[in-house]
Amino acid sequence: MPKPGDAVVVCRADGSSSFYLLDVDHEDLFGRLAAGEDLTETEAGQLIAAQKAMLLYLASLNEKVMETLEAMANAPGSYGDAATGALN
Repeated sequence: MPKPGDAVVVCRADGSSSFYLLDVDHEDLFGRLAAGEDLTETEAGQLIAAQKAMLLYLASLNEKVMETLEAMANAPGSYGDAATGALN
């Protein structure tokens, strides 16, 4: 189950999608980063998680890319670390 600080991409049955950074004020983190403030290791990790989620979300907006990702995820025997390692 997702925990605070995790980034989550939600793909809905209607084809829509969105991403969330759970229990983290990402605008504050981006503001601090832009101001040149140092971030803790945890905060830096949260920003990396948000970046990955945002990239997956943006990819989901491209129908052909999303169709390919869905085909990969739904292909028999293709789901696992070897098949999806690049997404982790």
